[in-house]
Amino acid sequence: MRTETRSWRAAALVALFFIGSPYLYHWIPLFRVDLIGLAFAFGGVYCVWVYMRADARASSSSVQQDAHKVKRTGFLITFGWRLPFCCFLLALYTKHTLFAAPAAAFFALYRRNNRTAFAFAAVLGAVGGALYLGIDAVTAGGFTFGLLESNATTFLPEQLFALTQNFVSTFPIILLLAFWGWLARVRAKQVGVLEWYAAISMLMLVMAGRVGAWEKLFL
Repeated sequence: MRTETRSWRAAALVALFFIGSPYLYHWIPLFRVDLIGLAFAFGGVYCVWVYMRADARASSSSVQQDAHKVKRTGFLITFGWRLPFCCFLLALYTKHTLFAAPAAAFFALYRRNNRTAFAFAAVLGAVGGALYLGIDAVTAGGFTFGLLESNATTFLPEQLFALTQNFVSTFPIILLLAFWGWLARVRAKQVGVLEWYAAISMLMLVMAGRVGAWEKLFL
């Protein structure tokens, strides 16, 4: 946030918004894996964000040699594919509902280079799928049962409405400011991984209506 706004005050305020969230204190004391998964997910988002910034600087450079140098110091060299890839994979295997982060990375990369985006998705899907099949085979189907079948619970619209109403009434000013800033970025055609992540995360809140989901998705 400090890099985006060039303001220490804004950066500190945003950090305090997260630390002061009641969702943090409602859910984390239960010692569930959600915060760890969120750390992995946003770690991958951060890596892609660094790459997008470096790539944007490279595109605006008038000298080809300088552009190549700037691009090399971005995602591919400073972080490589391995760090964001591992972050997203760990996020998905920590909490499978954290797919907003890799999805946001795909859409952000697609706007820059569709081949890179599809390569990223293919490798993540192949490795993640192979791990899934391997674990499921070792557990004799227990992994599928625990991950999918046991989570296929009833959807309650009234639960989703109550949780969403609580979310909006708790953070009305922050949500309005966030939407205003997001809309300004979209109109300025400055949509990156953060904007995609925000939009997809909001859409994922629909899953909060599932029995047993409670408020963790709002975290």
